[in-house]
Amino acid sequence: MQNTIMHEQQTDFEPEYWDGEIWPSVTDDAGLDTEEFDDYRVEMPATVSPLDVTEATHTCRSGEGPPASIPDPTGAGLHPLVYRGSSRRRSRNPTVGDAQILLNEFISRFDAGVHNCTPGANLLAVRQLRAAIPSVPIAVDCRFGPVTETAVKMFQQCTFPGDPRQWDGKIGPVTWPPLEAMRTPRPVIPPVIPPVIPPIVPPVIPPPTVPVDIQEIIRIARGILGRLPLGPTGIVLPTNARFLTAAEQTRADTAYSGSIDFTKVVITDGLGGSGRAFTTFVPTSSGDFVAMNMGPGPFATPLSNARLLIHELAHCWQSQHNGTSPAAFMTNSLLSQAEAIKMLPGAKASASARAVAAAVRRGVRNPLTLASIGRAAASAEDTSAYAYVPGRSFGNYAAEQIAEQVEHHFMGRGRPTPSVIAHIQSLAPHVFSAQNNTSLSTARAEASSTPGVVFP
Repeated sequence: MQNTIMHEQQTDFEPEYWDGEIWPSVTDDAGLDTEEFDDYRVEMPATVSPLDVTEATHTCRSGEGPPASIPDPTGAGLHPLVYRGSSRRRSRNPTVGDAQILLNEFISRFDAGVHNCTPGANLLAVRQLRAAIPSVPIAVDCRFGPVTETAVKMFQQCTFPGDPRQWDGKIGPVTWPPLEAMRTPRPVIPPVIPPVIPPIVPPVIPPPTVPVDIQEIIRIARGILGRLPLGPTGIVLPTNARFLTAAEQTRADTAYSGSIDFTKVVITDGLGGSGRAFTTFVPTSSGDFVAMNMGPGPFATPLSNARLLIHELAHCWQSQHNGTSPAAFMTNSLLSQAEAIKMLPGAKASASARAVAAAVRRGVRNPLTLASIGRAAASAEDTSAYAYVPGRSFGNYAAEQIAEQVEHHFMGRGRPTPSVIAHIQSLAPHVFSAQNNTSLSTARAEASSTPGVVFP
């Protein structure tokens, strides 16, 4: 390995990664800024080896690897800041490969039970992040992608309980020191020789109970669904809840590109008014969650209704990216559906009048014929809170219109507005979106006769 590493400033020439070895000016997990350099060199001490933990196979490309423990040239921490940016730029360098090897050592120790999280850590959330990592060890490719980011968040939530500021998926001055500790030899656990005891009849062990967090979510979700203003018809109060499976999270990311925090999302076996799926914001003593009440089928069989999963996840996105009211999507959805009902009589009357006027221009004069034409037009007219007219700005669509467009993008149908999809995919979880707040401030619906409308 060469002893000199050249780092050159890089702007975002390609959306998927950085071509040069440079750290943009961004805020790391401690709130500190890494300086931006035009050109600098780091002289590697002769004692620095690519890895002290183990000999690891890597797939780093030439110019990006091999993995190496490189000092931070700014002196702000042990090593340079590495992260997966929300603007689609990716870190690609020896330091990322070194971090990937250390993360593999952490995950290996965690799985083997020889690494305990800091007291107070939310082990349920840590295990959910562990389940979201598709395969272990993660690839050591010197590229900071979504799997590496999930592993970093798992390490941070295990190491820094009670301090969400550090759970940003970035490895900076605060995260590097405890991650460096993974280089130390793994603790040796002496074998336990079980005593010889006479055989006994094992006691009957009751089935494990649902975690307290889930029980609280179910209780609150039942209360919310029971108070829906649409009446009790078709409402199914939830009795069970679960987190998204790894397969569901992978499928969801094809539409949302990592912009949703799945550790704060659950699926229940409940249903809203008229037996339809209904997503609710659920504030609990352990944090804010979003419960997607999708019914017994999708709860019991993951991905049995992927279209519905993607649609309801749009409301999770709206909740997590609203800086003033994470429950605003619920109010907007209900008001928009009420708006559709309110505008239906006027829409039918207008459609009937337009059809009769058009018939008169064609020379139709028989009153009975004109009346029949008017009734047919009125019968065909409908309104919906899910209908949308493509090409408008994000803030000019309401909650269900946004969700419908993400669903259409996922299914490859309709005409979703590209800028709407791009905005949703561009944000990291829990990042405030002013456009989202504007979208949820006004109830909207469309008539089926509106020019250019995409009607459900």
